[in-house]
Amino acid sequence: MQSQYSPFDKDIDDLKSEDLSELRSVSEGWHVEYKRELTCTKAMAKSLSAFANTYGGWLFVGIDEAKNGEPVAGDFVGIPQYSIDDLLQKLRQSASSLLDPTPYFRTKVIPGPCSKLNLGRDSSIVIVQIPHSLTTPHVHKDGRIYRRVADGSEPKPETDRFVLDQLRRRGSSVKKSVKKWVKRDPEFSKQEAKTPYLRCLLCVDPWQQKSPQINTSRSDVRNVFESNETGTVSIPFESIYSSSNEIIARQLGSNTAETLGLTWKFRSDSSSDIVLPLTLYDDVNPNTLVQKLDEYNHIEKFAKLLQSQGPGYSSLRVVDLNMLLPALLAVASKYRRLLALVGDDLAFYCKVRLLNCWRIIPYIDVTQVLEQYEKHGMPMVMESELTAPKGYHPDSFAYIASPDFFINLQAIMLQGITMFVEVAVALGLPILPSEISEDECVQLYNNYFDAGDRARHLYENRVKN
Repeated sequence: MQSQYSPFDKDIDDLKSEDLSELRSVSEGWHVEYKRELTCTKAMAKSLSAFANTYGGWLFVGIDEAKNGEPVAGDFVGIPQYSIDDLLQKLRQSASSLLDPTPYFRTKVIPGPCSKLNLGRDSSIVIVQIPHSLTTPHVHKDGRIYRRVADGSEPKPETDRFVLDQLRRRGSSVKKSVKKWVKRDPEFSKQEAKTPYLRCLLCVDPWQQKSPQINTSRSDVRNVFESNETGTVSIPFESIYSSSNEIIARQLGSNTAETLGLTWKFRSDSSSDIVLPLTLYDDVNPNTLVQKLDEYNHIEKFAKLLQSQGPGYSSLRVVDLNMLLPALLAVASKYRRLLALVGDDLAFYCKVRLLNCWRIIPYIDVTQVLEQYEKHGMPMVMESELTAPKGYHPDSFAYIASPDFFINLQAIMLQGITMFVEVAVALGLPILPSEISEDECVQLYNNYFDAGDRARHLYENRVKN
């Protein structure tokens, strides 16, 4: 990927007002544009798309060009503080409503006062950083494709067929890389090939335009893997080691070293590839299933539902998914802590793969789920591999939001539940939050968590015995 230009020697989030004095020697052109003010949404969208379509760049609002004719920063007049929120909102709206696709960009507000810039107390400079985009071309609503051209301060519409073809091909290498990553499933032994696995692929940006590099020590990363999560089910890792570009954490437990247990690969670009084994009861009948899972509240009802399906359900592959939601909460919690180490925000993207799942029947000890089984029939996975969301394109990853107004544990709950819904969709589980009322949704997930507690007790009792 092409390196990104910056007039500064630090990240946009670390910029201070005194750093902007560097702009007195930085000319407008391919990578930089100065605006005294920015009120027209169409002009905003032109600038954003032009930078994204070309080499990326920086838009500075509240700065006049020098009066000596040089195209460098002159007066730092600033934007009135009371209009900053309106400007930022217009920027977001111009990108989302006037450009297709919407380009990624970052903003930073530098408030006054700053005597070095002669910037007043009630004024601020707004900085917009637009990376070189891999989702080109970004087409303006006026039907044109804009690019930055040499030292021109205004974007120009692009009509050259060769350049347009280049823009359309720009992201092809990333698309191939993402597809290769999604399809790179673990190699299984003959015994492991009978066990269902859930594979979670997490990253901060599937397009690899803002993936932060690890800038902290590997011992700090190891500390995250070794520590317990507050307020969630803990994921213990007994083996943590490094390879050339990743740290690998493995949960051994009662497994042998040759058995693929819970494995987490955290890469230098902050992406994660996590493999979780699912609990399988293979070649069981409803009666033996009741004996094996007698600590669950609704296992007898589940067994009766299986028997009602007919003699074909006398030898079954049943997957116990009761620990899945708590496990995904723990994954979300640990990944948030890893992202905090590299200084990124705590939202991320996710794709899940279900492996070795041919002919499994999912079991969750939740009455609402079993009521839907009774009403609509028993789900059975008809494929060995499932991907959710479907597809291998970078745009096919699910966005796992982390709203700022949530406290840490609430955000973890939201992110874990969002990941769980992706798995539920792939498995054909009948109840999703969008299909029920808010109160019913709260009760449903309370029941999921209760089922997770029962599953943990069942596991702990088996380990003791």
